Amino acid sequence: MEKPKIFIQKEVDMDTLMLVWLSLIGVIPGLLIGLIITNKCIVIPLKTKVTKLTTQNEALRTIKNKDTKRLDPSTIPYPYSAENFRFIGGPIDGIQFEDEHIVFIAFKTPKSRLSPQQERIKQLVKNKKLDWFEYIVK
Repeated sequence: MEKPKIFIQKEVDMDTLMLVWLSLIGVIPGLLIGLIITNKCIVIPLKTKVTKLTTQNEALRTIKNKDTKRLDPSTIPYPYSAENFRFIGGPIDGIQFEDEHIVFIAFKTPKSRLSPQQERIKQLVKNKKLDWFEYIVK
């Protein structure tokens, strides 16, 4: 009678081992499919949203910098009346309208330089290469 008990014990061990293997065979593809679905449904949309928000943040920072420049004449020691300054934003920062003359303004930090386009505009102004144009809209 003891032989069948040992035989039954071995059969139970074999069934347990088979159950473990079948579980692993089912769990691994299940995990892979779960990771793929999670990546497609959660990770990729979040990455897209982060990229979009980062781009918007950069755009807002640029706008804020331009707005800061717009306020510069009234917040720094400025040789002209800030009320007569008009912000343009690029390629020059603005135009100062005085009674006797008009001044093109470029705000720069001590380490910054004029861009090639700003240098060209500066030379045109210095060489008095300016025109007046009126366009009548009908």
